[in-house]
Amino acid sequence: MAKPIFIMRIPIETVKAFGYEQFEKVSQKLQRKLKDYHVLTMVDNMVTDAQFECFNADNVTEKDIKDIKEMLVDSIKKIQ
Repeated sequence: MAKPIFIMRIPIETVKAFGYEQFEKVSQKLQRKLKDYHVLTMVDNMVTDAQFECFNADNVTEKDIKDIKEMLVDSIKKIQ
């Protein structure tokens, strides 16, 4: 069975504010923590807040996705 795909979209203004190196660190940390997912982190000029999507997640509970989102938001807040 294929891994779920987790996508994180970060506003370009946020990346400008804390720098590309910090964005890279968050992206790498996310990939290490979510070994059971294919992880895509994207800089998006069409969003104003971080957004998250999960595809191919038939066996992933809503709670798991919610926990991942909370972990990511906390990580982003720490570097701002």
